[in-house]
Amino acid sequence: MNKKRGRARQNGSKTTPAKAAATGRKRSPGREPEALVDPRPVLLLGVGNILYGDEGLGVYVVHRLRRAYKIPPALRVIDGGAAGWHLQPYIAGARRVVVVDAVAGEAGSIYRFSHRDIPAGVLKGTLTSHELEIAELLRTMEAQGELPPTRIIAMGVTPAAAQLDHLSMGLSPEVETRLPSLELVLLAELADAGVLLEPRSRPLSEARGSTRTRRPRRGQHA
Repeated sequence: MNKKRGRARQNGSKTTPAKAAATGRKRSPGREPEALVDPRPVLLLGVGNILYGDEGLGVYVVHRLRRAYKIPPALRVIDGGAAGWHLQPYIAGARRVVVVDAVAGEAGSIYRFSHRDIPAGVLKGTLTSHELEIAELLRTMEAQGELPPTRIIAMGVTPAAAQLDHLSMGLSPEVETRLPSLELVLLAELADAGVLLEPRSRPLSEARGSTRTRRPRRGQHA
């Protein structure tokens, strides 16, 4: 029964941080660690448009992790912003990809899925253009045989499309309070890829500030 539930989450569904962190997927006996078979780094890619508030969630999250944890050589952390097709070489150069993004859905809910299996409750195509570009990029790379194993970890947000008459920097309180839970899910996903993050003894100074007051620079390595 537990195996069936785990399989259902991988195919696209809502997840909980406690289960994601506690339920590690065990490797088969005698199986070589993935990093030894393929030495390329795992890519943690944060995407989103920070000009529209919560839709920039993925960008804020990768900067948050970069400030709080030591990043090992086996992991590459990229602030992809709304770069779309310009991210292709970064994705192609990874052995596994974890995309962090926002989706239009129940605010604060955390989803784990692939680009082919969109969970029920997620309203596809209702955020700004970065959402469509990333989906098209992943589909095209897969068709060309260039896409490594890819998983999307996303949080539901209220779409800003209906509020395009004004720009909004930073995250809403509803989303910001859920960041620790999202962080646990990401740490579990990276651990499954063989990447364990060690907390910094003293987080970088920027980590002391709120995501509502710290705006990442677009397109930089987080």
